[in-house]
Amino acid sequence: NALAFISFKVIEWTVKNGIYVSTSSNYYPQGNGQVESTNKNLLRIIRRTLDENQRSWHTKLKSALWADRITPKRST
Repeated sequence: NALAFISFKVIEWTVKNGIYVSTSSNYYPQGNGQVESTNKNLLRIIRRTLDENQRSWHTKLKSALWADRITPKRST
């Protein structure tokens, strides 16, 4: 499912920039626990900051990302 991310140009660019690319199956998203945990935290932060207008969630995303990124994480 990640064919867009394995083209020669993308691989060449990631190697040049020292980036390691890892993919997970879209049929088993729990296989990427770190991403699932971050998504859960972001949703929790956004829900807590939303007012009556539930459609404005996208305006809270930048602040939610910042809050999640500066929060110390405990490794498991």
